[in-house]
Amino acid sequence: RAVRRISRPVQARPGNPADHQGRKGDRDNRKGTRMNTEQAAAIDVFRELGWVGTTSEQWPTLPIGTSQQRRIARDGLKSGDWDERDPEAFRLRSTFPDDIDCIALLAFAIRCGITARRAVSLRWSRLFSNDVHVALLSERGPRFAADYINRESSGHDIADVQETPRHGPAWLQLVRDLDLEPPRRLGYAVAWTTLALKALNGESDPQPFKAEAEEHLSLAVEVRLPPHGALGDLLHLDLLPRERRLDVCLAGLESASRPSDRADWGRLLADLEITDDEVREHADLLLGALAVGEGPLLEGLGTRCATALGDEYLPDLLVITGAARTQKAAKALLSALAGRPRPEQVAGIEPLLADLLLRDGGIAKAARRLHEAWGIDSEAPEAETELLPWLPVPPTWRSEERFSRNAET
Repeated sequence: RAVRRISRPVQARPGNPADHQGRKGDRDNRKGTRMNTEQAAAIDVFRELGWVGTTSEQWPTLPIGTSQQRRIARDGLKSGDWDERDPEAFRLRSTFPDDIDCIALLAFAIRCGITARRAVSLRWSRLFSNDVHVALLSERGPRFAADYINRESSGHDIADVQETPRHGPAWLQLVRDLDLEPPRRLGYAVAWTTLALKALNGESDPQPFKAEAEEHLSLAVEVRLPPHGALGDLLHLDLLPRERRLDVCLAGLESASRPSDRADWGRLLADLEITDDEVREHADLLLGALAVGEGPLLEGLGTRCATALGDEYLPDLLVITGAARTQKAAKALLSALAGRPRPEQVAGIEPLLADLLLRDGGIAKAARRLHEAWGIDSEAPEAETELLPWLPVPPTWRSEERFSRNAET
């Protein structure tokens, strides 16, 4: 049974047609926005307080309204997306109207009370100038500033330790002005070391950095800041007494997790002219670092230990030589050991020396020269090999026998 559709005439909307056209234009201007009702209310407060069209110098002093207006703004800006993907332009676009500056909106949101976690998560936080950064965080107080700096300075790329982070100067100023605990973060350590090096080179006042050097150099080691950047340059300067800088290098060598960092710490120890007495004093720490067998470290610091340590460390040195990852490093260690006088007791190390004679050609030759230098018999032990009995070849597998068709039933 067919159903007849009844069409009703559309009545004209009352009022001035220009008003309807204006409202349609407003809808066209907001086309593509995805604001929810709370965000829309926050934008209304943002407009009412005169933040639209302002400059960054005005943001720390512009009004933020009554407590009710701040609550409306905070509730609308504390969550939700501020941008979306534009499928036509292949980029992100703001979800707010075109006249809303998201950087100004974030400054407004921070002053109205959003959390540090929320503020740092929004990409516009990276676009604040250092002066605005300091003003906004100082207004919120020490607790908010400490949380903000701790979050913003985390996640720093360990490969980028030469350049000061964008907000590095603001972090240091806030830590000093608000008497904050320096955050144990790689990004903050990079900021302090790079700015300290610039100050010591005459670009700013070096006195604050000299007063903070003890704590912050230890902090840099704690967060495993690589020493090939500003940290290494600072340790070459008289920022601390030599003995204290040597302790920093030893702590860095012990805590380093990357081979390149361990090699750099070893070179710094050589640059600080570590003495034989200091090598013997820290023998256990140094041998622990050498035990990983990395070539550059063994060729530098390892050969120094091979000549400076006493006979009681010879077993450890020979084991480290056998574990060297490169033939060049093993040969360097054996040559350094050959320059030592013959040890009084060789019975305990003869098996270790004999094992080195069974290694590859270059290492075996260097081990033989060590035997000659110490006057030890250099006959290589015969390798113990167990002969296995010959097993007959199994018969060829025949598929027609394995998969023979059974009689039909």
